[in-house]
Amino acid sequence: MKFFLIALVTVFLTAVSNAELRTWTAVNGNKVKANFVSSSRGIVKLRLESGKVFEIPKDKLSKEDHEFIADLYKVESVGSGIKKSSVNSDLSERIKEFRNYYEKEKKELRDKKYERFDAPWVYIGNFKTFERNLTIRNKIVYKVNSEVPFTGWRYETASNGQIREEDFFLEGKTKISISYDGQGRGNISGEGNWSPTISKVYYEVFWTNINSPKPTRMWEHFGYGGKSLLTIGYNEKGLPNKYKWKTSSRELPSLKDEK
Repeated sequence: MKFFLIALVTVFLTAVSNAELRTWTAVNGNKVKANFVSSSRGIVKLRLESGKVFEIPKDKLSKEDHEFIADLYKVESVGSGIKKSSVNSDLSERIKEFRNYYEKEKKELRDKKYERFDAPWVYIGNFKTFERNLTIRNKIVYKVNSEVPFTGWRYETASNGQIREEDFFLEGKTKISISYDGQGRGNISGEGNWSPTISKVYYEVFWTNINSPKPTRMWEHFGYGGKSLLTIGYNEKGLPNKYKWKTSSRELPSLKDEK
């Protein structure tokens, strides 16, 4: 078994890659250039220039590699004493891509000037529907007196007249949901592409401390192609402290070429 592991490490580290980032060194002296992907439970994932991801036992890497990985995950002081993680990996870049994609999509939907209706939610017995302007039939949203599934925005306001909730419906199904604090002050408590089965790129975020000037993330959900892929939980300082993968590959796809 020991000989097999050494042989496996040798084969892996003798692969040649022109990808820029850094050179990784095995305890037996073999080297390879690769991008760091992740380090978990004693296994390090590295991505070669070909895009292929290899797994290697962490204890088979050099002291310098161990120090490099430790630096990636260390907590640094930023600004006025605020702490945040300095993870520098493919995963952090993919997370940014998902956030940016969602923000861009939300802006485009607003810019296209879809119809908007004041349509507060209301319960009739155990049935949730709208108080006015919109209605639900067989779980599909329609304008009142229309047979065409609704595409556009609905909103409802707080007592001070400020928007409290918004939803965008695509052909009668919820695509984006946004909720604000009780006073409608615009501090988002949760928003996102509400269903991974509707949005090809699925992203959802929930915030805590929404009454403070700077709310912090509590949960983020990521998905693609109709499947949920990853949930990240954050601590009270807004630092990630829990990763729940829903796929064995433990990877998010790149959205750089996604329209």
